Amino acid sequence: MWERCAWLEGFSRGWVNGEVRATARIRFALALLVVLAMACWASPGARASAAADPGWMFREAPLVQAPGDQLSPAIDGGFVFFRDMSVSGGALARHELATGANTLLFGSGIAAGPAANAGAVAWQNTALDACLGTAAGDASRCLALPAATQLALAGTRAVTAHSNNIIRLVNFETMRSKILDSSTTSGGRYDPDVEGDRAVWVKERGYAGKYYEPLIVSYDLLTDTLTYETKLGGGETSAGESVYERRHPVLSDGRIMYQQRLRDVSGWDIFEAVPDTFGQPVAAPPGDQVNPSVDGRFLVYQDNRGAAQSSSTGGGEWDIYLTDLITGEELAVCTAAGDQVNPVVRGNLIVWEDNRGGDWDLYSATITQFVAPAMEPKLTLAATSAIWETFAQYIAGDITVRFTISNPGLGPARDVTLRQIAAWPMSVSQAGPLPPLVSLIDPGKRAVLPVRFHLQPGARHFRLWVTASCLDADGRELWFPRPLPG
Repeated sequence: MWERCAWLEGFSRGWVNGEVRATARIRFALALLVVLAMACWASPGARASAAADPGWMFREAPLVQAPGDQLSPAIDGGFVFFRDMSVSGGALARHELATGANTLLFGSGIAAGPAANAGAVAWQNTALDACLGTAAGDASRCLALPAATQLALAGTRAVTAHSNNIIRLVNFETMRSKILDSSTTSGGRYDPDVEGDRAVWVKERGYAGKYYEPLIVSYDLLTDTLTYETKLGGGETSAGESVYERRHPVLSDGRIMYQQRLRDVSGWDIFEAVPDTFGQPVAAPPGDQVNPSVDGRFLVYQDNRGAAQSSSTGGGEWDIYLTDLITGEELAVCTAAGDQVNPVVRGNLIVWEDNRGGDWDLYSATITQFVAPAMEPKLTLAATSAIWETFAQYIAGDITVRFTISNPGLGPARDVTLRQIAAWPMSVSQAGPLPPLVSLIDPGKRAVLPVRFHLQPGARHFRLWVTASCLDADGRELWFPRPLPG
């Protein structure tokens, strides 16, 4: 019996798989259509030195303080991306965590975003172009898109919301977009998020014209299938409205968190979507808890429990709180004067918008522990590209898949090794040795590991099952997604 790593307790998506598609004509660059996610597993007794989960503390610091407003933070690797409203119409800007340097990246006029993932950043400008650029600020690729209100990114695909009644998929590899869900009712589809091959949003379902119930739904981008993640039929109020209100679903490691309230009865709380239920409460203290962000064991949100007036009626001062999804411990991250809103968490870093100084600035908090147990790594894997590196390789039927392994955890990952890769169908085989181990991936860092595969003539797609391992700071071996049999 194997024990899950502390970072991903409750993770329910087991084996990791990806799909590579080839075309009949020569192409020297072919992007994967999926982003792979890995779960960290440890052998029995691996957490013995951390049997008592410690409490958390936060080191707060201003991140970006400048004239005008800085809004909509998004974290990826060693960067925080945001809207810099000191530029007319707003500009996409980047803050480098290692140096503290701020850089204006792309033009002016930001309508939606930014969203960041796997070394890329996406946004829509006021010219109604949806764009994808690199974290380094290299040239972007853009395609025309109807005006979006929200945008989420995974790999080279974005999911957008339009006029609160259309959900759209944007593929920056094919430079095409398509509608995933739509409604003729204003406000019927909104608040998308995406992780790997799975997207989520709020879908309002009508009941014979009597009332519209907001439901959390997920969408499999590979099979184009939609699933209801919350139970249908919550009922209507005496005023003829849905009993439930739901907003802002977010995905992390296969789990869906969102905000929910009983209309005119309770404030907003944070729930987890569990099929065939009306959601399970995760953070439900007095006041309102809204705008959740989650990564691994950490759930953060804005909270007005200390305010005299509920935000559900338009008032209340906002603070930032955190809930540890493993221990259930709830802690105040920042309760400074003014409002702290729109938090985002990645690894052990929280960033939010803060108006204590009169306009909106970005502040951050680093999550640390009261005691110092072995700090565990949390590794994620993304198949970021699949390419024919040379014409000769194309002729031979060999293709190189580049895996990017990132560590958004609290501890270093040592001796990171791909232990086994299985491919399907049998006509696809590994064409060379596994890459050498990576001696160290520090928190917030990443490494790229290329693996070559041979495709028999006629092969158009294949799936991969990947097994890897690493050592934590104490030399304990951790497996991804699980140890090899035997």
